[in-house]
Amino acid sequence: MKVQFLLDLVKLFKQHNISFSLILNEEDDLITTHELRVLIEHLDFFEQLFRNYHLISIKTNDDFLMFMLSKKLIAMGEYLHVVKSSDSRDKISKLIKEIKRLNLKQYIGQSVKYINKNFENLLSKNKENLFEEKKVVLDSIKKNQNSISDEVFRFLCKNYSDYLIYEFDSFKKHFKKKPDQFELLFNKVPYLELGGYRLNLILNIFLKMKDNKELKKIVNESIDSIYNSLIQKLRFDRNNVSINFLMRKLDIVNALSLYFKKTKDKRYNKLKEFPNLLQKEINKDIEKNGVEFKTDIPLSDILERFNKSIPKSLRLIFLTHKLSHDGCFHSNFDLEPENEKKSFLDIIHTNVATDKYYTFSRQQNLNIIITLGGGLLFCFVKDYNIFKELKTDIEKVFKYIDSENEIEKDVFEKGSLLIAALKNILPVIKTEEDNKSFIVMSQCYNIEMLCCSLIEKLLRLVYIDHNQSVIYIPEDKTTLGILLETNNSSNFSCFGKNHLKSLAFFLLKSGEKRIGYNYRNRLAHLTKIDCNILSPVIAMQMLYLFIDVLNSTYFYFAKKK
Repeated sequence: MKVQFLLDLVKLFKQHNISFSLILNEEDDLITTHELRVLIEHLDFFEQLFRNYHLISIKTNDDFLMFMLSKKLIAMGEYLHVVKSSDSRDKISKLIKEIKRLNLKQYIGQSVKYINKNFENLLSKNKENLFEEKKVVLDSIKKNQNSISDEVFRFLCKNYSDYLIYEFDSFKKHFKKKPDQFELLFNKVPYLELGGYRLNLILNIFLKMKDNKELKKIVNESIDSIYNSLIQKLRFDRNNVSINFLMRKLDIVNALSLYFKKTKDKRYNKLKEFPNLLQKEINKDIEKNGVEFKTDIPLSDILERFNKSIPKSLRLIFLTHKLSHDGCFHSNFDLEPENEKKSFLDIIHTNVATDKYYTFSRQQNLNIIITLGGGLLFCFVKDYNIFKELKTDIEKVFKYIDSENEIEKDVFEKGSLLIAALKNILPVIKTEEDNKSFIVMSQCYNIEMLCCSLIEKLLRLVYIDHNQSVIYIPEDKTTLGILLETNNSSNFSCFGKNHLKSLAFFLLKSGEKRIGYNYRNRLAHLTKIDCNILSPVIAMQMLYLFIDVLNSTYFYFAKKK
């Protein structure tokens, strides 16, 4: 391979379709596994890159990126023991040995000077972030605070306030010496618009800094401003208050009350009356104006069309997957964001937690898919003849996976536990009687927990099989939470980013706001579990999730063959 070095590094990596972060992750992080694989598969590229690019000083963006890349590769030398091929280990070790000759310590000061001079460009919100260089720059600022200019910190206070707040403990000493920057960081925070978690974070910072002579006045003025604004809204704007305001302000009242309690502030007593009043107002408003969204799903019609249009041999596959225009099967859960129409409900405030990815309409779509899928399975299981066909199809896939993989030969054996559990619940589903008895709840728990465990087993199997020829992967490091991280989608040839995020929505809590049903952990730890969760309806929905992963695993091994 011949590498052209007239282009900048960002374009160069994009031309060769190489994704490689400058952030060093832990050894047991699956992103590290992916990057070791990238390094092995593109070793010629990296060797030629360091042969041709001579780092002499840090004056350009390419110089800065090469310096950071060099540091990352040297550090990754500690992880080479997981690489199976001795030839690959030796070649990477040789490359690292050459990089070490650069004596990177001499460039640390230059890299800091480069950040001080070019911080606006390096941290621009519009700048492409192919190497995750913004994180690297922020990390470098954190490690070299004494050498970072005040101009950089003022820029961060205005443009990266969230980062400084979340990482405040690391910057505490700096802000103690720079009260003007501390004030700049907090003076434009819209406190009454914050959620409870972020407000608590800020109030904990104020709690730590309130006794500091230089910062005490700023903290007290901020607390006074929050309190006075809140009281104004609560006492004098009662007639114009919406349900959204009430729900958000209840969080603020609770957070501020806790702060006053810890600081023994007498204003704690003045806030005591509001939580109960707010909750009553919320309940009253919901009772009067609450709206319930319902979707009627004609299962009997759908079932009839499904049975007529889909050959028996393909029913299991078409239950969870569809044939796309590219000639490949894709999971119904593989929802592309750009294909979703923006719902009116996405732009108004609801009491459903949302973020940029898990919008209200996306959550609705996911719930419709699993409700429809679970409903079809419910109908299948009610009909004993269809259930026998479904059971046979599932067992065939179990046996196929056992025959095609060299890692685990007990998929059929463990899967048979689920089949047995399904047989036990047949009479209950057929009669639909006494679905809240402890016996029924116990049977549903068995099905739901087995589905979760088998999903994790299949995801782990695919991940290890896909990467085992290159990297040694300990099984105890591949937990469900790690496997469903969307950064790992490149390591799954049959699970895309959106597919993994959909699974995470039901099985775990995902995203910055921890959105999702968290079924797996609730079942494993028996928390927030009742007859509504341990029910035939949810059991069939969990079975649908399992069949989705089972079919995707089948496609992985079939494509590989």
